[in-house]
Amino acid sequence: TSDVLVSEWIETYSWADGLSHVDLDARRELSDVLLRFYLDGLFRDGLMQADWHPGNVRFTRESRPSIALFDFGSVCRLSQSERVALVR
Repeated sequence: TSDVLVSEWIETYSWADGLSHVDLDARRELSDVLLRFYLDGLFRDGLMQADWHPGNVRFTRESRPSIALFDFGSVCRLSQSERVALVR
């Protein structure tokens, strides 16, 4: 819309639309990608996209299903001690 600024347009699909077009193996791959992104960001980098909702996590249809993540305006930064506490 006229109220949204974008630097690049990516054609994406909602969770329901995206998941309805992929088989079980692709769903598992997508869930693995999301989990690795979340855990690597949290424990390795100490950063986490803090605004998880279906509008910010969407799917693309390229040669294989992939994930598009939007809106990193809300990022949670964790200290080393917070990361260690979560691991425990």
